[in-house]
Amino acid sequence: MGKIDTLHQKIFDLVATVTAFQQGFLERPKEITSEGLPAYTVFLDHIENEPSSNVTNKRTYYFGIELIYDKENLDTTQTVVSDLVSSVMDVLEDSDNYSLSGNAHFTEPIKVERLEDYLIG
Repeated sequence: MGKIDTLHQKIFDLVATVTAFQQGFLERPKEITSEGLPAYTVFLDHIENEPSSNVTNKRTYYFGIELIYDKENLDTTQTVVSDLVSSVMDVLEDSDNYSLSGNAHFTEPIKVERLEDYLIG
């Protein structure tokens, strides 16, 4: 397994420890047909290279994590999603997970933003 796949799987597995999730996806699903919600997806967003000399550079891998939940009842949705975001952040920012089992030098602070809705059919 290559570096990107290893990091991807480590992050996916850490998010899976949040027991409230019913299922997870290793890439953004085109559509979700299962009723197994809440769910999550982990995907490689982009990679940045910052050369520090002619022989070394700092490579940063950015992975996105999206939480998927049915918003039939907006009050419930807000509570469930905010609790899930907190739980995911707690797991990923835990000092035991700082290097993703030795596969990364360190992890950077998490950035949270709202994205577009998924169509659940």
